[in-house]
Amino acid sequence: MKSMIFIFILIAVLSFFNCTGTLSATSSSPDKTQVKMPRVKSLEKIGEGSFPKWSPDGTLVAFTGQVTERNALQGIRYEIFTMKPDGTDIKCLTCDKTALSNTRWRGQPFWHPGGEYIVFTAESSKYPRKGNGTTARPGLGRNHNVWIMTSDGEQFWQITDYPDNWGVIRPSFSHDGKMLFWNEEFSMEKYPEGKENDGRPGSYWGWGSFKYRVGEELGAWRAKIAKISFKNNEPVISDIRHIDPPDGFTLIEGAGFIPSDKGFIYSYTDLKENKGRGLWGDIYISDLEGVLIKRLTDTPFVHDENPEFSPNGKYIMWNCSNGDPGEGEDLWLMEPDGKNKVRLTYFSKPGHENFDPDGRQITESTWSPDGKKIIFGHVSQSRRGGARIPSTLYLITLDTP
Repeated sequence: MKSMIFIFILIAVLSFFNCTGTLSATSSSPDKTQVKMPRVKSLEKIGEGSFPKWSPDGTLVAFTGQVTERNALQGIRYEIFTMKPDGTDIKCLTCDKTALSNTRWRGQPFWHPGGEYIVFTAESSKYPRKGNGTTARPGLGRNHNVWIMTSDGEQFWQITDYPDNWGVIRPSFSHDGKMLFWNEEFSMEKYPEGKENDGRPGSYWGWGSFKYRVGEELGAWRAKIAKISFKNNEPVISDIRHIDPPDGFTLIEGAGFIPSDKGFIYSYTDLKENKGRGLWGDIYISDLEGVLIKRLTDTPFVHDENPEFSPNGKYIMWNCSNGDPGEGEDLWLMEPDGKNKVRLTYFSKPGHENFDPDGRQITESTWSPDGKKIIFGHVSQSRRGGARIPSTLYLITLDTP
């Protein structure tokens, strides 16, 4: 996730809010619900990987896999794989593909609703990495572009071609398959000569962003949408436009279309509530013009992101932290109006059987097409940051009402 860019930086703010948005000086706890919500029947590990997405027919899960390789940059590479929902029959879709020879790390797959195509991000090899390569990870997206491939990994098309220091995360299709969504890092456009009067180069990544980009510490991001069709079985993009964050807000990341395709769901930071810092997101829904319609979480200094609607549209799952992005995140569930928040995992709750003292982020989650199961990635890492994502894939089976 992009919100992990600066996870090694501790912000000296004491959080008094839990993930339900209620005042608390203790760890998070579920809402006292009056509506019966799905509960966890079982939780099991099924493999290693991150950013999972279930196929429309339910037979496969696409995900980002970390591969150790002696000659690879940083000793690892990221590729896109598929597997059966139980973690078996793993196949690499992007390994050793000539069409991807001008790329390095690949990740964040998302299925077209017809099941024939997958959109994903791939890092351009034209530009040098900065530092240890952390910001080039899938989900952080520096120098990544939008790509589309056939779901068998046999054909590839590059959709965007950004200049150095731009970025892409979380591409996705609309539910009717006619629109394409992605998040675009555009600091070099916004600050080509540096921020006003600071005399510095544009687009900071790292400590410089905290010094010169207060409110945009994770970069300047906006949503992009375009029409998409598949003429002669090849993607054709048209009518590209962008959606800027509302005044006083910073976009953490957009998760794509709501079930009706008449709006979007995002993680935004309200700078007025967070001491001007763009680090702690809340979940919002907007219309297609980007006008905020509804706020679903209300947790200043607690980070909320990665909202995913259930297939029937009755629920939204999302991950919420103990405070800073990527720090002690757990998976939660709520209704589409933000009511009846219940907790699904307890990695950050001391004393619970699933407590993980090294628990960090949830690397996105995905519903099964029937809405009865969830697969998600969970990072356990003693030291935060770095180019590696030690993410374990878990399968939740729900007890649905």
